[in-house]
Amino acid sequence: MVITAWVLGLLVLPLRALFTKFIPASAFGFMSKIDLETDTDNNCITKCHAKITRKKDDADDSYAKLD
Repeated sequence: MVITAWVLGLLVLPLRALFTKFIPASAFGFMSKIDLETDTDNNCITKCHAKITRKKDDADDSYAKLD
């Protein structure tokens, strides 16, 4: 297992160098629209997070935030 971990680690280093050389940072401009700091539910990531962190209230079929 240790040898496998070392081999995988050594394979990742050249891949990272290739990706950072050939993929420009401007390709990730869409990430600026995703805001994980606020609770606005205006994109798919925060909507999924809101569904996961809310538990269903059995009394009135509504969802309440977990503390």
